[in-house]
Amino acid sequence: LGNPDGSGEFEPVAAGVLGRVLTDVLALLHPLAPFVTEAVWQRVREAADFALPALLAEASFPRGRDLLRDARAEADLDASQAVVAAVRRLRQQHDVPERKPVRVVVAVLGGGGDASSRALVEHLERSREFTLSMGRLESLGLGVDPPRPAGAAVEVTGGLEVLLDLEGLVDKGAQRQSLGKSLAKVGQQI
Repeated sequence: LGNPDGSGEFEPVAAGVLGRVLTDVLALLHPLAPFVTEAVWQRVREAADFALPALLAEASFPRGRDLLRDARAEADLDASQAVVAAVRRLRQQHDVPERKPVRVVVAVLGGGGDASSRALVEHLERSREFTLSMGRLESLGLGVDPPRPAGAAVEVTGGLEVLLDLEGLVDKGAQRQSLGKSLAKVGQQI
């Protein structure tokens, strides 16, 4: 945040952002740790080049509506979250360990001809690295009509078809046996 010349002076924009973040965090933490935050507030007040209330308890609570929002970044995150949540549900349904890297293909529904389908593909492309990391994915295929792996587990969510490639992850014989037992148990109850 300081200048590259090592003077320790902050750039005006960086100092403004740091001041805003620090005062907002102190105000948010004040109900939980009033004595500590008040002590830090006094030090910040001494160093600030703008007027702050004498006591943190007198300061206004932070209002997020004053901040700028990035609608594109929010849409990227929403798309990524939808894929990661679907992958986690599919992992759970098929007893695939949470930490095991998996191969995933995401097909955008709607044929790709409309603007919303194209936008969804763009959101997922921009958030690809985040999705790979958060979902613990080995690979992420993406497109309007990508090649679908045979025998994949599928979940449809929010205009997306999420396919989890189960090849090498699931013992199909054991799954058939478990499903057979469950079916027999349900048959006895009827």
